[in-house]
Amino acid sequence: MLKKASIVPAVRYEILLPLKYNDGSDVEASKLLQTKEELVQKFGALTVDPHPLEGLWTHQEALYHEVLLKYTLRMTAQKRRTFSVN
Repeated sequence: MLKKASIVPAVRYEILLPLKYNDGSDVEASKLLQTKEELVQKFGALTVDPHPLEGLWTHQEALYHEVLLKYTLRMTAQKRRTFSVN
């Protein structure tokens, strides 16, 4: 028998991680994996969008381009109350 899912209010957080450092070199795959593992360990779940996103931004009339990964967290009010930044 299929169990009916209950609706629990939650807040959604999106984290955009750059795939390159400011000098243009690649962020190490091990650091991206470590970040993913730490988020799952801390929050219990994580959604990863496998398609890189393109970001554009300007600063002092210069245009910057970046490629990003999107990680999404969903936290219930109970989980948010236990969250603290270390």
